Amino acid sequence: MSYPLLAFEKSDDPEGEWMSMGLRMKLDLAGLRISLADWQALEPDDRTALNDAPAEAQAEVESFAVLLKRAMQSASRTCETMTAERAGAAVNWKDSCDEPVEVTRMKADTQSVPPWQGLDRFGRYVLYSLASRGRREKFDWAARELAARERDNR
Repeated sequence: MSYPLLAFEKSDDPEGEWMSMGLRMKLDLAGLRISLADWQALEPDDRTALNDAPAEAQAEVESFAVLLKRAMQSASRTCETMTAERAGAAVNWKDSCDEPVEVTRMKADTQSVPPWQGLDRFGRYVLYSLASRGRREKFDWAARELAARERDNR
């Protein structure tokens, strides 16, 4: 499954040079890290393939990791393995039914945040990622967009 670009991603990066939230989630699921410079060193076809690669099931996450490592090798780059601390943080959004405290704090002033339990994994990742990095404006923007998507999917 390819994850849609959020409105703020399109606005902030119309040329698509940055790593999307969907790609970042796949990196976290695979336990891998790359820098923005690494991402930009990849061939455009490799970046498209990585953005489009599914990562719902564990086998798909593993296939994504292989695809990423091959693309990085082609660009004479390497992936880093995520630290145990960062990998442990994935528990806060991956399969959790409990809303992380970072999200609860951040959404206190935001009117249109969808219920945590009603979000899919991508929505939980986006809100947790933005909240844990203190990105208030992006959090508000993403929360409104995710809430609208949830309403549209009913």
